[in-house]
Amino acid sequence: MSDRNTTATQVRLSGEVTVVSAARLRAELLAAIASDGDIHVDLEQVEDMDLSAMQLFLAAAREAAAQGRTFQASVPAAVEFAAREIGFECFPGAVQASACPR
Repeated sequence: MSDRNTTATQVRLSGEVTVVSAARLRAELLAAIASDGDIHVDLEQVEDMDLSAMQLFLAAAREAAAQGRTFQASVPAAVEFAAREIGFECFPGAVQASACPR
């Protein structure tokens, strides 16, 4: 569920975020991008995130950057590890992502 205000949009995800829930994730991220202000995504309660969800997440981060907006994420170690294992070294919220181009 998203909490919208003029300063930032919060998106909190939990459980399994996979191809099964990709349509809901896409809708949440599109709504966040359509809002004003920064975007903050909390993935701390995510237990599993598959490639399709990671691709949607990365696309949203890139779109926010293209609009000159901040896209911040809280990412649990398991999701960060999975992202790194499949080659997403610049996954938003990951420790090493701070060294990535914006």
